[in-house]
Amino acid sequence: MGFIKDLHESKALRNQRGLNLSAEQVAENVYMNILSLQAMRHDPNSMKFAQDYAKKTLMYSGFDNIRTSGTDLHNWVSVLNQPDRYADTIGPVGRASMPTMQLKQYLRQVASGKTNPNFDKQFLMTLERNLGISNPGYKATRRLLSDWDRLYGSERKLGTTRLLQAIRAKSSRSDLRGPYEKFVRQGGYELKDVDNPEIGGGPGGSGHSARSKISWGKEALKGVGAFAGGYMVGKAIAKGLTGGHVDTRKRAHGSLRRE
Repeated sequence: MGFIKDLHESKALRNQRGLNLSAEQVAENVYMNILSLQAMRHDPNSMKFAQDYAKKTLMYSGFDNIRTSGTDLHNWVSVLNQPDRYADTIGPVGRASMPTMQLKQYLRQVASGKTNPNFDKQFLMTLERNLGISNPGYKATRRLLSDWDRLYGSERKLGTTRLLQAIRAKSSRSDLRGPYEKFVRQGGYELKDVDNPEIGGGPGGSGHSARSKISWGKEALKGVGAFAGGYMVGKAIAKGLTGGHVDTRKRAHGSLRRE
């Protein structure tokens, strides 16, 4: 089955009665699903799906209502676009806002198959800031996926795997979860035997992390450090992906120590 057959109507949010998330959770769903689209638009196996999904999301470009025939991304954006309307359900949004005009421009570019790396970086940074995303692991993932064309294979695996963990934990019912999992599987992008911060005690986690064979810090330093042009940059992104739970000081034979 091709990716296009995964393009259905919304799954997670079909009407207002199905809205059972806080404003922060809605913002995280918007953020994660846009990042998944950012990754899928660059892969030959999934770019057609990404184009069609972007077109479908733009069908109701006013983003003014939850629609059964809209995508989940459309519906979540609509909620944040009219927060007062849904305040009784999602609660206060604080200073969070949705950069709707930039989102439309981004989706039009995805739909057309065109890329503008500089715009992508600026838009994703603006989106992150406006939505109030503060999780260091998510921010580090955004820095990776916004620069897809310049990444080594190991860096793509790092970003896509961390996002996969986040989507499974925070956006499991999304209509993009299945296509994204297929993209990761067909592209061989998933890192095996790595810590999962979503079930750990770090930022975004929910408890004490079970030990894994490989830490996120080690993978980040292997991949991102070389790409970013220096040990200190790799160290910074490693810290973001692990919540600071990895000692990134160089040791004999290049090994790393868990704190």
